[in-house]
Formats: sequence, structure tokens, C-alpha cells
Amino acid sequence: MEESLIEGQKRFNSRLDKLKRTNKESRTLHGKIIYRKVLKQFIDGVKYLQNKNKGMYAADWQQIRQVKPLLIAHLTLITILDTISSRQRRTSVAVKIGQKIIDEINFKTLKEKHPKWWRNVSKNVGKRVSYGYKRNYAVRAATAEFGPNWMVQSSVTLKTHIGLSLIELFRQVSGLIEYSRNRVGKGRWEYVVLPTKAAFDWIDRVNKKAELISPAFLPMTDKPLDWKTLDKGGYDFPPDVNWSFIKGKDRYDPESNFSELYSAANLLQKTPYRINSALLSVSKVEYSNKVLSEDHERDKLKESLKETNYTLVYRQCQAKYHRDRLKALPERIRIDNTLQVANRFVDSQIYLPVRADFRGRLYYAPHYLTPQGSDLARSLLKFATPTPTKNCEQWFLIGGANAFGIKGTLDFRADWIIQHESRIRLCADDPLTHKWWQEADSPYQFLAFCLEFNDWIDNRLTFKTQLPVRLDHHASGLQIVACLNNDPKLMRLTNVAECKEPNDVYEEILKELKELLRTGRPEDYRWAAMLDRKLVKCLTISLMYGSSYFGLQKQVIDWYVELPEDVFKREIYKEAHQLIQKYYSAIDKVSTTPLSFLRDMQLKQKTEAVSFKSPSGFTIINDYKKYKSQRVKATVNGETAVARVNVEAEGLNMRAARQALAANMVHMYDAAIMHHVLNSRPWESIQTMHDCYGVPPQDCEELQVQIKNSMSTTLGLDLPEKMWYTCS
Repeated sequence: MEESLIEGQKRFNSRLDKLKRTNKESRTLHGKIIYRKVLKQFIDGVKYLQNKNKGMYAADWQQIRQVKPLLIAHLTLITILDTISSRQRRTSVAVKIGQKIIDEINFKTLKEKHPKWWRNVSKNVGKRVSYGYKRNYAVRAATAEFGPNWMVQSSVTLKTHIGLSLIELFRQVSGLIEYSRNRVGKGRWEYVVLPTKAAFDWIDRVNKKAELISPAFLPMTDKPLDWKTLDKGGYDFPPDVNWSFIKGKDRYDPESNFSELYSAANLLQKTPYRINSALLSVSKVEYSNKVLSEDHERDKLKESLKETNYTLVYRQCQAKYHRDRLKALPERIRIDNTLQVANRFVDSQIYLPVRADFRGRLYYAPHYLTPQGSDLARSLLKFATPTPTKNCEQWFLIGGANAFGIKGTLDFRADWIIQHESRIRLCADDPLTHKWWQEADSPYQFLAFCLEFNDWIDNRLTFKTQLPVRLDHHASGLQIVACLNNDPKLMRLTNVAECKEPNDVYEEILKELKELLRTGRPEDYRWAAMLDRKLVKCLTISLMYGSSYFGLQKQVIDWYVELPEDVFKREIYKEAHQLIQKYYSAIDKVSTTPLSFLRDMQLKQKTEAVSFKSPSGFTIINDYKKYKSQRVKATVNGETAVARVNVEAEGLNMRAARQALAANMVHMYDAAIMHHVLNSRPWESIQTMHDCYGVPPQDCEELQVQIKNSMSTTLGLDLPEKMWYTCS
């Protein structure tokens, strides 16, 4: 717990220092608070300045009456707050404020007179990061198109006058800044804007408190506290830390009975883990080599392009180079953090505290290193308690086949591992040279299996494993819908009903979709040749969990962009629209139940929030409140107000509520099934990823039985005695 608090302090202060260093202090916690507190009164002050007819700067303010007071207030507050701690010259800050306001006048005029031209330019403006880059690009583009006289001519004096009046208004309204007079030469002085002592102390207090209540959630070396109430369990945090059992929105009845949910979470977080040190060593070297290789290839491309005379090609490739770097950065950060956390606890037995969302789904609290994380994160965790593989060798082998992505009967999967024994052993002996393991669906999890398989071959009778065998429900959303609607065909396709061989509902949908496409337009033939099971699976899961028509369309486009060939070019948006229509028809041909279930759920959502009781005993409220808010959008820099003021309005956000009801219902049921499975017996080692479970090989048979019993109890159906293919 103490480590989490210390790590949280470091992380908070690092972010704070970076924002101050880059003059983005308005995005800090204290900057956002000041913005909210000052905004309304500051707007009133701006209105007064715009309407006054006499006094200092009155003539200047007459020229900028066309700018909305809210926009002037936003630009002023952001500019002052960005540099409030960096002792900027008052004149410099004033000129920046005045320049931004004049820019708004100029670009607003352009936007109104030449909307088509502005739409084209704004796309490229939005690709720039800072205000300066955005402005410079827009100015150059406008000058090239309309000549040098397109701008309203304004002097530095005018900008300074406007800026100084707004800085003074901020000083009077907030009382947070003052001016310091510094000598800069003989007879020369300058004024610097800086926080008052009271403001500085307040900012310091806000940040000191924030760093304490923003812990970094890390694995624990001691057993987590049992959850008994909504505000106490898992980590032993002080009362002022924002930590509760139910995370996210309060869409539940706090007076409900959470006993079954507590006991499931408590059992899950009692499972002890160890870091897979062998895999950690390999993954660190592999990651380092990969980074060096990617950087080398990009640098090589960059250097080769310098030799070409084709300036446009060079600039385009340079842009791609930087886009690729930015795209790779989040993934690199995530991997680096995962390895750091694993390295930190490599010699310790660890526990992973658990909490829930309002539907009852359980989540591991630690960042990066959890069974619900990336392939690398999952592979680095193994059970602390070794279990023998004698009498359950088949399940041990099935675990490896599942990690590679092998489908089919259980016997087929186990046989597949034996058939590839030599390749697996080569990977285990030298994974950095023999990289066949990287072809797996979950490469690092399969490599972890390879390392253990090598030992298992040499010591079959005495070998003990610490790897979980992960068994995943096949299309759990469709399974639940099939059972709730008692649809025999869909139950058979999702393997809930007993069958001789496992079925694959995604393959069935793909087959129907391709048949529909082959009878359509020439463009449809192209889709039929490109489509794969992976895309259909993603679309189906998203559909059952509340994705809209346009959400599915975006998924298709994102998938298409990653393909090596651009078949449809700029027509992809229209073609994706056509494909989704065909996809809905394919779903209906396979079974009418899913789409009719989604429609029925939407009809059940009336004007008031719908509440329903989970089989686990607590009450869920489908309450999606309606909010009204004001948004400020500057023409040049495209910024939205840092603090959007959302005011709760009367009534329900019907669109959100209707779209979410079916998804929340399905999630509630799969969570209830999981609670029942966890509470069915005192599992010594178990992990969950919602509808996927990880247990030692010796517990796999029992897990299959308990999943069947839990589904029967939760969904109120008499399911077959043996559901061998419920999990895959």
C-alpha cells in the first residue's frame, strides 16, 4: 500500500513538472480548478469592457465586439494559466492574448466568406500540435490564396492594450496574481506576472493533497483486505484516497445485497502469483532488439530519402516517419511499464486486488501487470503454487494449443502439441533465434508454455506446472442471448447445447456473409475475397455489447486500413456502409434472435431509468443522465475549453440508455455466471478475464462442470450434462 502511494506521488509530480515545463499549466489540477472558479465572473468583466464607451482602451474594445465574451475569457484564462508559475513578462503575456483574439477575428471572417476553402485547410491545421504551428500554417495558406491583405491590420500597441486590460481584469477578479517590478538596465524596468503568496500556497496545498490521493495501483506482497463494505477492501488506503469497490458511475442501488459479489472478488484476489523470471529475461532482450530494429529501419529510410531530389516525396515520407513513431510510442510505453513492474516484483510472491463495475464484472486493480492485460502481461504472471500434471497432461497440452490459437476438439489440440514437439523444444532452447512462437495468437503466452513444455518432456511423472490453462467461453454474449430466448439453433452454434463436434458461430456468420456478397455487386466480390473470421468476430462482439451502426462501420474501416492493398481507395466509407448492411442480413440468416433481442431491449427503455436485479443479488440501474454544456471552439487552434461545465438536465439521455441496456443486461449475466463459478468451491488458484478463466490443469475438468452448473442456475435452463465445448 505504501509503495502504491509513493509511486503515485512520483507519477503525479512528474506529470505536473512536465506540464509546467512545456507551458501547459492550464491542464494541471490547480489550473482546471482556477479556470472553473474564475470563468463566470471573468465573462461578466469582459462584457463590461466590450460595452464601455469611455476610459482606457475603450476605443480598442470597440474593434473586437464581434468576438464572443466566452471565447475571449477562454483564450485569456488559458494563456495566463499556462504560464502562471513561470514568471513571464507582463507585456509578453499581453501580446499573446491580444494576438489570439485578433487571430479569431481574422480566421472567423475567412471561415464565413470561404467555407469550402476553410474546410480543406482546417484538416491540415488540426494535424499541428501547438498554437504557434497551427497559426503559422493557417496564415501561410491564407496568404498564398488571398494575398497579403486578407488580415485585419492590427498594431502591437492594440494587441498589448487588449492583453493588458484582460490581465488586469484577471488580477482583480481572481486575486491570484500580482506584478513584480524588475530592473533590466539603467532606468529600465519590466513587470513580471507571478502568483501571489496566498495563491502559491494554495496551489502547493492542492497539489500536495492530489499527489496523496492519486496512488499508482501496484501488486501487493501482502494479502489484500477482504471486501465487506463498498468503501473498504483490497488496498488499505487512507480514507481521503478515492478508492471504492464499485468503480465508475453510480448506476446501482447501494442498499443492495453485495455478499455474493464480495465473496467472488475476495476469492479472486487471494490467488498468489509469481513473476515468470525465465520469460521476463527473454522478453526484455526481445523487446530491446525489436526497438533497436524498428528505429534502425526508420533511420535508414530517413537517411536514404535525404539523397533524393524529389522534395515532395521526401516530405511525405518524413511525415510518415513521424506518424509511425508517434503510433508506436503508446505501445512502447505500455511494454516498458509492464517490464518495469515485473522486474520490481520478480523475487516476490504477489497478490492482485480486485474491484467491480456497476454490472458486477470484476477487474484487477493494478496497472499493466494483470491477467486482464496484454499478452506480455499475462505471460509474465504464473501461479505461485505449483501443481502436478500427472493425470491431467491433456489439459496441460490444451493450454499450449489455446495460446497458439488452435481450434477443434480437445483431443485434436493436445495431439497438435505432440506433433510439433521438435519445434516447441527449439523455441524453448533458443527463443531469440527460433522465432516460430511469434506466429501464435498469443506469442508470449505460447513461449511461456514452450519453456515449461521442455521441462515436462524431460520429467513427465514428477513435473509440476505454474501456468494457468485458459478456457474461454465461445461467443459468451450470443450464448447468453440464445439461452435467454431459448433458441435451440443459436444454442447449438454457440456450443451451449450438446454437440458431437464444436461449432463456430463466427465462421457460420462469415459463411452466410460471403454467400450474400457473392450474389451482389462486383464490389461485393472484392469484400468476399478479403473478409476473415477475425473481423466478423470483432463486429459480432461489438454488436452484442452495444455498438452502434456507425461504430461497426468504423471497425470495418480501421480493419481495412491495415490491409496491404487499398482496393476501394476513397470509396471505403461508402463500401463499409454497404458491408454492414450485408452483415446485418447475414446475422439474421444465421439466427433472428440477436437482432430481435437488441430491438426488444431498446423498446423496454422508456422515459425513466430501467432497473433490474442481477442473479447475484444486487440491483442495477440503467441511468444515463442528460447533461447540457457549453463548448468553446477557437477557429485557429481548435481547442475546446479545458473545463467543460456539465449541468445535469431533466430527463434521461434516451439514446445512450437504449443503446446501453442490452449490453448492460448481457454483461450482468456473464458477470453473474462468473460469480457463481468462483463461489462454487474454494479454488486455490484461479484468474478471470470476464468470460475467460485460468486454472491449473488439474482443475480444468471441475471448471467445465461448474461453468455448466453456473449457466444452468443463472439463466434458468436445464443444460446438457456434458458441455465439453462451452469453453475454447
